[in-house]
Amino acid sequence: MRILFSPVGMTDPLTWDNDDNKGYYEGALLHICRYYMPDIVYVYFSEETLDLEEKDNRYSKSLELIQQAVQKKMQIKRIERPSLVDVQLFDIFLLDFQEILTKIRKDYPEAEILLNVSSGTPAMKSALQILAASKAISLKPLQVSTPAKRANNKRSDSRKIDEEWKQNLDNLPGAKKRVTVSKNHNLLYEFNKKILITLINTYDYRAAKMAANQMSGFLSAEFIKLLEAAVLRSELKYEQASEIISKLGFNGLMDAPDQAAEYFLLLDIKIKKHQYTDYLRAMTPFILELFYQAVEMQYHLKLEDYTKKNNRFYWDKRKLKGSVLDGKFLQKEEYHLEVKPWPYKYTFPEGNMLSWHLTNLIENLSSDTNFIKKTIRIRGIEEKLRNLAAHTMQSFTQDEIKNTIGYTPEEIHEQIFSYLTDYTAMPVESETRQQYDKINGQLKMLL
Repeated sequence: MRILFSPVGMTDPLTWDNDDNKGYYEGALLHICRYYMPDIVYVYFSEETLDLEEKDNRYSKSLELIQQAVQKKMQIKRIERPSLVDVQLFDIFLLDFQEILTKIRKDYPEAEILLNVSSGTPAMKSALQILAASKAISLKPLQVSTPAKRANNKRSDSRKIDEEWKQNLDNLPGAKKRVTVSKNHNLLYEFNKKILITLINTYDYRAAKMAANQMSGFLSAEFIKLLEAAVLRSELKYEQASEIISKLGFNGLMDAPDQAAEYFLLLDIKIKKHQYTDYLRAMTPFILELFYQAVEMQYHLKLEDYTKKNNRFYWDKRKLKGSVLDGKFLQKEEYHLEVKPWPYKYTFPEGNMLSWHLTNLIENLSSDTNFIKKTIRIRGIEEKLRNLAAHTMQSFTQDEIKNTIGYTPEEIHEQIFSYLTDYTAMPVESETRQQYDKINGQLKMLL
């Protein structure tokens, strides 16, 4: 549905061609109706234009004639302001137009709403341009140029519209279309578009969604859906995100959902955003999963065979006893020459699985020295950084972390990625790590 909101002015409905004296040209109201053929036309009358309408029905009659000319039935709705005398006051129109247009949008949420910004007083035109640029209800302002490229004649005397219509030059074949979309309507969109792009580039999808809600009328349904998928994915609701992306038909933006892989990609984002303190706090659960998968892949074990039925990270003492893991949880001295091994004397742990349990398992089960040393190094990094983040009420810079651990956060993260690809089957490759950036690229293409 297409709806036109139009004040009427002294140059409506028709104006005489003073240059060639050959006939009349249509004012903005009729000319927009001719070329856009709206389903509904809201005509806004002030006291002055109401008086003119009562004098000779110039507006209502001309609207009947344009409907006949374009063979399109238009529903005409009059908005009358008989007490509106001060037509030069901008504030009056800004508030009144805003209320009217908001209600129209509420009544017709899917309609295209056109604004005639060439009729009425300067205050009316300015108010509509401001609303089109700042009101997030998707308004399209249309301007109509005069044939002579200068002000039209204003007629307040009585009119004979039927006679004038016979001399309407816009009815002739080859008559020039003079209506264009006002560039001003893009001001708000372009401003918000830049904000959206900044938020998307920094992976701040929740904030981008809030910004998008303020300009939803300007955004495509595909953009809104894909942004929602990005929000869900960044909140680890990856199955819901995958479903949306699949329905949109955007290939390569998300592989089959995998909890550990998705968590790693979020760690990627924390590094890219320099959210180092958040990264430190988020490392621990991933390192546990990393070692868990490494143990399973390298030794062809299924650790769930040794844990509680309803919790894959909680050891079951009965299952461990007498198993291949029995007695394999102590540190091996040759790998801890600088630091004395922990003096824990037990054959197997109880309770929650911890990353050092798995580190010790790798020491005892593996003959791959590089694998063991890399595991111990990552475990040591995670322990120091976890304690640093957990017991200090401050944020950390790249240099502070390097001074503490000997590596920058970026270097630590790449060590983890290398370990992941070498010793686990976690579905993360270099290309996988580009998926959020591909989502960002697709979002920006849809703007």
